[in-house]
Amino acid sequence: MSSAGLQILGSFLAIIGFLGDIIICALPLWKAARALVVISILVVLMGLLLTLAGGKCTNCIEDEEAKRKVAIAAGVFFIIGGILCLIPVSWSANTVIRDFYNPILSNPQRRELGASLFIGWGSAGLLLIGGALLCCQCPKRKDSGYSVKYSAPRTAAGGGAYV
Repeated sequence: MSSAGLQILGSFLAIIGFLGDIIICALPLWKAARALVVISILVVLMGLLLTLAGGKCTNCIEDEEAKRKVAIAAGVFFIIGGILCLIPVSWSANTVIRDFYNPILSNPQRRELGASLFIGWGSAGLLLIGGALLCCQCPKRKDSGYSVKYSAPRTAAGGGAYV
């Protein structure tokens, strides 16, 4: 990553996704598969701690190569947290849609897609995008020590006119 701006943007998106993750866990509208959401929150929290340590703007780690590796690890944690958030949200949406078209269930038993599902999809997407931005760290180029030099073309032997 050539600029700290992309790293800050990725961290910001992941923080918003983390807050959305906490909201869907706390809302009483959706309580199914809460265990995966709690695991997602813990994984994203680890990613946030790694982001703070491996940020280009921080002095926690002095070596630039180590900072890159820590930022990539934070991005991987965010991606895993986004997937762990996406699984229960999509699973619950599938259950709601399947039950909605079930002819055996009466109208009061049918549920509709609620705000928690939409917040969950949004937070999972933000976590995935933020993690992908943090994983875009470019490795530092290693100089081979050999510099390419241009040598001027030489004329034919003798330097005289060619007949």
